[in-house]
Amino acid sequence: MYFYKIKQRSIALLLAAMFMVSCSTEDQQKEVNKLLEEQEQSLKQEKQELRSLIAEMERTEDSLRSTQREIRARQDELEQRLNEFDARREKFEE
Repeated sequence: MYFYKIKQRSIALLLAAMFMVSCSTEDQQKEVNKLLEEQEQSLKQEKQELRSLIAEMERTEDSLRSTQREIRARQDELEQRLNEFDARREKFEE
């Protein structure tokens, strides 16, 4: 979604630049410059939002990996306890 917006805005910037070349009056060029600056600011904001989202995704991924390690450790511990219990039960049954 964001990449589509960035591509869309990049195309808008290119079109504005092409229009600027064809503008004959200073007022038109000022308006185009203003639009270009707005687009540039918007792109910078989008880029910052993407960086924030990527950072959040990386933190979430790290957290999930940590949780996965904890689950595996707990599973190993429970399997060990179950094996010990089975061994004791077998001794008791003898």
